Amino acid sequence: MLVKIMSAENIPDDDPRKCYELYSGVESVAFNRCEDCGVAYVVMVFEDGDMEAAEVTGNVYVLNELGEPVSNFGVAPCVEMPQDAAMH
Repeated sequence: MLVKIMSAENIPDDDPRKCYELYSGVESVAFNRCEDCGVAYVVMVFEDGDMEAAEVTGNVYVLNELGEPVSNFGVAPCVEMPQDAAMH
């Protein structure tokens, strides 16, 4: 799977100017929010067994190998991401 973490920029997720981080080789994903501090984060376990946590300030999309969204997590209201915008 792929995980696409969007920035918190105040522009739509499907705008090509929007910044994001893309992680590949992800086997499983967990989303959480710290109740005390309000920080949202995603924990990713990779196919090689490594694990990484990333703070989330924008929406997160879990994509299949074809770049199609299969799940999302939003700290802001999620917007529909057009298919052709999934893999920039």
